[in-house]
Order: sequence, then structure tokens, then C-alpha cells
Amino acid sequence: MAKQPRLWRLDAAERTLLLLAQHDNAIPEIIWFGNRLNHLPDAQAVVSMLDLPVPQAKLDNAVRLDLFPSMSSGLDVTPALRGHRNGAAFAHRFELQQVETQAQSVCFKM
Repeated sequence: MAKQPRLWRLDAAERTLLLLAQHDNAIPEIIWFGNRLNHLPDAQAVVSMLDLPVPQAKLDNAVRLDLFPSMSSGLDVTPALRGHRNGAAFAHRFELQQVETQAQSVCFKM
């Protein structure tokens, strides 16, 4: 995996999806899904734009919406995978292992 942030862009006729992995094994975050973008921003520039101040009475780090939401990331939503381990662990945590890209597709293996 790359040590620098990685950015992936998928385009449809009128829409763009931008995904960003901020570090080595991070599950990619959804950065943009909306009207088609004219250019691809630099990954490091996107990371600096995401460095938001922490509001009062919130978690120390902003919780990002990634492709596979989980309770272990601090996101308070229904997780992408539900199950139990007979009380052995609170929440699952996945890491990105491999990325396969083609012209208009990206496959993330965790």
C-alpha cells in the first residue's frame, strides 16, 4: 500500500465519485458524490481540506464516512456488517489489503 494519501475517481455521464484513503491500510472515504467534476484534485490538497476543527463536546477526531462503516471507527450508524463473537470483541475493524483498478472500476479488498 502507498504511504501517501490515495485518491480514486469514478465518472458517470453526469456524476463523479471521489474516494480517498488517507494512509496505508485505511478503508477509502467517500469525499464527493455529486455533479461531475471538471478536474481531479490533488490527494494531499483534499486531505488538508478535510482537516476540520473539533467542535465542542465531540470526538477528538472527525469521524469520516467510509465505504464500510463500522462501530470501531466511531461512526454512530448501523454498521455495514453485523454479528457477534460471543462477547469476545466489541466491534470489527477492517484494513485495506489490495486495490485493483480498471478504466471505470475500483475493487477494494479488505
